[in-house]
Amino acid sequence: MRRLCGSLLILLLGSCKVGPNYIPPAAPVCDDWVAPDADEDMPDPEWWQKLNDQQLSELINAAYVFNNDLKVAEANVLQARALIQVSAADLFPKLSADLNALHTHLSRNGIIDLISSPNVPTTVTPPGLPQNINLYTAILDASWEIDLFGKTRRGIENSRATYEAQIEYRNGVLLSLIAEVARDYVQLRSAQKNWELVSSNIDLLEKNAQLMRNRFNSGLANNLDLQRIEAELAVALGTRPPIVAQIYQYIYALSVLTGTPPETLICALIDPKPLPETPCELELGVRSEILRRRPDIRQAERQLAAATANVGVAVANFYPSLTLRGFFGLQSVKLHNLFKPDSKTWLDTGTLSLPIFQGGLLVGNLKATEAAMVAAGYNYQQTVLNALEEAEGALVAYTQDQLAAQQQEEAVRRTAEVSRLSNNRLQSGLINLTDWLDSERQLISSQQTLLTTQTQTLLDMIKLYKALGGGWESFCDGEETTAPCEPDSDDAAED
Repeated sequence: MRRLCGSLLILLLGSCKVGPNYIPPAAPVCDDWVAPDADEDMPDPEWWQKLNDQQLSELINAAYVFNNDLKVAEANVLQARALIQVSAADLFPKLSADLNALHTHLSRNGIIDLISSPNVPTTVTPPGLPQNINLYTAILDASWEIDLFGKTRRGIENSRATYEAQIEYRNGVLLSLIAEVARDYVQLRSAQKNWELVSSNIDLLEKNAQLMRNRFNSGLANNLDLQRIEAELAVALGTRPPIVAQIYQYIYALSVLTGTPPETLICALIDPKPLPETPCELELGVRSEILRRRPDIRQAERQLAAATANVGVAVANFYPSLTLRGFFGLQSVKLHNLFKPDSKTWLDTGTLSLPIFQGGLLVGNLKATEAAMVAAGYNYQQTVLNALEEAEGALVAYTQDQLAAQQQEEAVRRTAEVSRLSNNRLQSGLINLTDWLDSERQLISSQQTLLTTQTQTLLDMIKLYKALGGGWESFCDGEETTAPCEPDSDDAAED
C-alpha cells in the first residue's frame, strides 16, 4: 500500500499541463484623449448623481433590484460558478456504495440441464445446484482518473474563465440598464417640456388667428392672410398628439425597466418636471483605464482565456489517460452470512488508455479549438478598438453639444429681450398685436431649439459615461444578495 501511495504521489507531482499557457493580450493604448483639455480625474461611479435628480436616482436603484434582464444575467453567473465545481470534481476520486439483493429462478432447461448432463465432467459440476438463488451484496466502489497531462485542470481553467466572462456580461447588462433608464428619463422630461412649449405656441397662434378673423370680418385683412394663419394653427395642433404618445411611451419603458407593468409609473411620472441639470465638469480619467473598466473588454479578455484553456483540453486528448478502479465489499448467498469474514470480496484494477486511431476526430477538434482561440484574440482587439471609437465619438459629440447649448442660450436671451422690447412698444402703441405675437412665437421657437440642444447634450453625456464603462462598480460596494460583480477566489477549487 505504501508503494502504491508513493507511486501515485510521484505521478501527481510529475504531471503537467499540455497546451498553451494563457498570457493576457497586449492592447497598447495611449493615455491621452484626442479631445484637448480632457479632465483626467477618475469618473464618479455614480455619475447620474451629478444630474441632481432624485427621482432618476430612485428609478436606477429600482431597476437594479427588479429588472428581469439583469436577474437573468445574474442567474447565468450563478450557473457558471456551479459549473466550476462540476469541472473540479474530476480531480478527485469517485466513491459510491452499492447495497443490493438478488433473487433469481433458474430454468430447468438452461444451466441446470447443462450441469446435469452426463457429458459434463463431475469435477466442474457443482452438485445440487438449486433452482432458486439469492445473492446479497454490499460493495464500496471507487474510481479515479489521474490527471497526468492537465486535461481536467485545463477544463477547470475554461470553466473559471467562462464564469468570469459571465460576471462581466452581467456587469455590461447593468451598465446598459443604467444608461437606458437615464436616457428614457431625460427624453421623458424633454418631451413634457416640449409639450408645454408647443401648447404655448398654440395659444399664441390661436390669439393671432382670432385677431386675423376680426380684421377679416372688419375688411382690414384679406382671406389669404386668414387662411395662412389658420393653416399654421392646424399644423401646430397636429404636433401635440405625437408628443403625448411619446410621454406615455417613455413612462411605459421606465416601468418595464424597473420590472413592473407599463402603467405602474404613470401617476409618479406624468406631472412635468425640469430637465436634469447638465454637470459643469466631466471627469474622464486616463484613456487606458477604459480597458480596466469596460465590461465588454473584460468579457472579451476572459473569453480569450477560456478559448486558450480549451486548446489545452484538446491537446491532452492525444495523451494517455490512467484510470484506477477498485471495490471492496461483502457478498453471500445467505443473508445471515453477509457480514462474516468469509464473505469478503475485492478488486483492484488500473487502465492505461492511449488513443491510436480516431478517424481524425482529435485532430479536427484541436484545429477547431485553435481557430476559436485565434477568433477570440481578434475579437478582443476589435472590442478594444470599438470601445475607443465609441468613447472618443461620444466625447467630441458632448463637447460640441456644450458649445451649441451655450450659443443657443445666448440666442434665447437675445430673443427674450426682443420680446420684452416688443411688449413695451405694444403698450406704447408703437407696434400692433400681430408684430408682438410674432416676437413671442420667435421666443418659443428659440426655446424649443435650446431644449433640443440641452436634451442632446444630456443624452451624449449618458452615452459618454456608458462608453467609459462606469456605473456598475457602484453596486458592488454593498452586501451581495445575488451574483457577484467580481469573481471571488474561494468560489471554487483553484487549478
